[in-house]
Amino acid sequence: MTTAPRFDYDHHSVDYADHAEDIHHAARRAGPLVHSGNYGGFYVATDYDTVVTIARDDASFSSRHILDDPVYQGITVPPAPMVFLPIESDPPEFVPYRKLLNPYFSPSAARRLKDTIDQWSTAALDSVIATGSIDFVRDYGNAVSALFTCELLGLPPAEWRELAEPIHERAYTVPRAPANDRAIARFQACVDRVRLIIAERREKPADDLISVLVRSDIDGVPVSDEVVANVCRGLISGGFGTTASLVANILWYLGEHPEDRQRLIDDPGLLPGAIEEFLRYFTPSQALARTVTRDVDLGSCPLRRSDRVLMSWAGANRDPRQFESPDEVIIDRFPNRHVAFGTGLHRCIGSNFARVELSSMVSEVLRRIPDYALATGQARKYPSIGVINGWISLPATFTAGPVVQNRRLP
Repeated sequence: MTTAPRFDYDHHSVDYADHAEDIHHAARRAGPLVHSGNYGGFYVATDYDTVVTIARDDASFSSRHILDDPVYQGITVPPAPMVFLPIESDPPEFVPYRKLLNPYFSPSAARRLKDTIDQWSTAALDSVIATGSIDFVRDYGNAVSALFTCELLGLPPAEWRELAEPIHERAYTVPRAPANDRAIARFQACVDRVRLIIAERREKPADDLISVLVRSDIDGVPVSDEVVANVCRGLISGGFGTTASLVANILWYLGEHPEDRQRLIDDPGLLPGAIEEFLRYFTPSQALARTVTRDVDLGSCPLRRSDRVLMSWAGANRDPRQFESPDEVIIDRFPNRHVAFGTGLHRCIGSNFARVELSSMVSEVLRRIPDYALATGQARKYPSIGVINGWISLPATFTAGPVVQNRRLP
């Protein structure tokens, strides 16, 4: 029996943001698990098989988050000062929440709402197409993902910016730093606004997901306003953040690799497979954590109850034992069993919508402004990508074109 080697792993550091793939390869060579002394100490899994093993063993590795509890600290390292439901719960409590939500995030639901997503993609591009310049983050990815999520949940579309800004600021600032604390406070204020909308839907339901939640019950018990708020907190964070981050990375890559951009323009049928490859390569949600619930040996490493383990989706997605040439983008890669959406019971509930949104946004750009050129000197990546791998800004120029629909961004 062996123990995990020590490894200075800090996923919130600038070094990680700049060299994540090198760090993951080094950690993987050191062993299936390494141990970092940062953030109170935690183990890290970066190889594909170990990450999948942890993610599929909810009995041994808990997602539960109890505020101020020294053991159950949720899905992030360090733990967030708030609870996200249902993702930060375990079976059996997790299951009825997921069953309640699943029909509204199914493949058929995503297909049914494709026209709505396309309308927002078109509206976002229409808002700048006459100017010949765009910021693919501020004007496009952030806008489309936030507006669609607002419409799905039942939040006022006109408030999308107030909701989106603190979510992105929280993602790219270092935990417990003053800027991160300010972003969290702003986000909590947004959740307070959501609570008011929840109360309104109790009195006057509408055709939206919040109305569904306030009329629902779990095992015969009506869902409380606070539980609805916690569920909305998780859906807003996921819906506003990860898809927007990936579309920026895709458009950056295609701006830097014109040969692959032209392949997708010439053959749009390649786009679904290319999106899977971009999910693997950029891995928008870099890692999630678990708490060990019972003594267990993993990869010849003894883990003890209350140990914290970080599952690196990004590391697993670059494992050379699973993916040939893992550090290259191969837009027609097949098979491609990436874990960008996680795996097991807690697999990302928004994956079906994410794929439709990504396809809509990327195809709209390639169809309407195929000659875009990145203003690389003005682009700004997230300086910290411990949770989300994204961009603060990604400006570009293109040949101006016509507006094609009447719908406008609020």
